[in-house]
Amino acid sequence: MKKSFKIDRISGENRTKTSIEIAKKVKKNLQEIIVVSGLDFADALSIAPYASNTTTPLLLNTTKITLTKELEDYVIQNKVKKSL
Repeated sequence: MKKSFKIDRISGENRTKTSIEIAKKVKKNLQEIIVVSGLDFADALSIAPYASNTTTPLLLNTTKITLTKELEDYVIQNKVKKSL
């Protein structure tokens, strides 16, 4: 029996903006997000199973010390209460 899947292509101008676009599809009522380094794949890879099981958006940050402007705006606009 052949399975069929619906595939949506989600993209943004960069990896941070793409992760934000994916987050918008994952959850509408945002309480919690996961922020990982977008400079290397290890952080995102290690937390991806948890994010998937809990449908928690996984956002990529591409700066080392602070959030990117895009992520900061996303957190404020969505009134995020908790970040892992």
